[in-house]
Amino acid sequence: MSTIDFSWVDHATCSERTELPWLRDSAEISPWEAETMRALCDDCPVSDECLAAVDALTVCGGWWAGRDRDRDAQGATLDAWHPLLVGGSERQATLFDLDAIAGAA
Repeated sequence: MSTIDFSWVDHATCSERTELPWLRDSAEISPWEAETMRALCDDCPVSDECLAAVDALTVCGGWWAGRDRDRDAQGATLDAWHPLLVGGSERQATLFDLDAIAGAA
């Protein structure tokens, strides 16, 4: 049996965004959260390593490698979602949970 290398985890974008519901049940995730997690995964420097580990472990829950791994999930989406840009470029974008911001107002 081979061992899976998890040294890449410390470099994953999600490791710095612990406020997001990466392991929550898909029914409890808002469309804003889902799209924010997808966008973060798109720019993650270790997304290939993440996908390889998830496939090797046959993970069937949580958000990994840019998508909900729950095979029965409908998938939360938001048609007109766009990240708020900070710093002038999409690469430097900071993503906000707009539902939380609207609720705080």
